[in-house]
Amino acid sequence: MMPMVTGMAVAIRASRDNVSRVAVEGEGIWATDDDGSVAKPEVVQLFMRLLMRFTDDSSSFEAGLVGTVPTCCEEGRQAAFGVATVRAVRALLALSEDTTTLVTGLHEVLGEAWEAPFNIAYLLASESAAPRKMLLSDTQTLESLPLEIPTPERVSWGIVDPGNRRMPGPPLVRQQCEKAAEAATILRQKGFSQLSSLRELEHSSLQAALDALPRRFRPLVRHLVRENRNVPIMVRALKKLDFQKCGTIMMMSHDSRKNDWGETTTEGDFIVGLVRKMSLDGLLGACSTGQGGSILIAGQSYMLPQHLDHIRSRFEERFGRAPKTILL
Repeated sequence: MMPMVTGMAVAIRASRDNVSRVAVEGEGIWATDDDGSVAKPEVVQLFMRLLMRFTDDSSSFEAGLVGTVPTCCEEGRQAAFGVATVRAVRALLALSEDTTTLVTGLHEVLGEAWEAPFNIAYLLASESAAPRKMLLSDTQTLESLPLEIPTPERVSWGIVDPGNRRMPGPPLVRQQCEKAAEAATILRQKGFSQLSSLRELEHSSLQAALDALPRRFRPLVRHLVRENRNVPIMVRALKKLDFQKCGTIMMMSHDSRKNDWGETTTEGDFIVGLVRKMSLDGLLGACSTGQGGSILIAGQSYMLPQHLDHIRSRFEERFGRAPKTILL
């Protein structure tokens, strides 16, 4: 996980009556006793869910929500908001749950809100990430390992937000998770008896597994196994300051998400294509990240800002609107 110099903040206090109220910066105030005629923003709905999960049903609160995490980083935004809310509630009510209990509780709430599995790595990063450190997270054991980010004099990172909210989103995630579980069941019946999940499938056994599976499962399994293999390769490349290798892995990841996982957009593919054409001019790599449609880009520090300007210009020529760009 890559840290951002942004965040979400929640201020909370006990309500003086039996009504909980939420004020969202730039959007308005919502109360729990309204008649439901006005749709609540997703962040307000999530706040209400969190109160139900982490407080007594008889409690009521007043809260103010502000944040700077861009909406294109949807999972990171919701995870940061969830962690900030639980921290505020924990401080107000002197809750004693440990971090693991709180993270798993948040994971359940966000999964219910998304109606699909939510990547718990975003919660682990929001809970424990530090400035200038990447975070490697094991989503099964919930263990995390900080990794120093290379100095900005060597390489910089940026995000391009195409403004596209038509990602396949949670329905695809839910469908693919169910498909992965079914594939693992088939493999256990086809000679991989010790396999409890696809994360345990070694890359060296990938071809044998693909041969054993019906054709419709193969792209999904290929994507998951290759992405798992690329994690330690990416870590070694970062430690060795091999940024060319890092960029190559980013490109491979995007291509896999496009061709095997089926979760990229025309706009995102266009941006990654531009980065690929500028690989000899200081850009190292790019890949789609998360459900918000954003593209993460790595490049030589002295070249990245001007290349982001070029990408913004070319994107506007192609799609008739300028994307947002953010230097991390």
